[in-house]
Amino acid sequence: MVCRQVTWHKRDGFTTLWSVGWWRAVTASEWITDRGMEINLCRDSPAFVRDLVVQAVRRWRWRRIEARHPSLRQGEGGHGLHFLPVARLCYPLRATAQWTFEHAGALRSAVTNRQWTQIRVCRANLSPDRCCQLCVAYGLVEPGSTDPRFLGTPHA
Repeated sequence: MVCRQVTWHKRDGFTTLWSVGWWRAVTASEWITDRGMEINLCRDSPAFVRDLVVQAVRRWRWRRIEARHPSLRQGEGGHGLHFLPVARLCYPLRATAQWTFEHAGALRSAVTNRQWTQIRVCRANLSPDRCCQLCVAYGLVEPGSTDPRFLGTPHA
């Protein structure tokens, strides 16, 4: 009885996984994952199967990224990126003297391309001049300076 209930709830998830070619069904309650692992829905817990589905979706996402950016491929490819160390730095459980929550926030911003460098600001025409606005704010250079160390790109 319990097996039927679990199988019914997991069927929708399997339909999705099967339709994109990730998993195969041996029987209604026995599946094979994209990595060749055998799952028995009458034996394995719903939480275990859910975790396998989450991992499969994560691998699928990374395969899509590899397909768009072949330079990120590892070996023959299809394994996804080894991003866990960076993810752990982006979302630390606690702050330390060497790695604070501010560091984590800055890394998340850089990884997701939310940094607005002076070059990006100039290309978007969001700055009144080409000088680095942070350098102007700290008094390292005067606004409108032509010193090449503090310049972004010309407005396009």
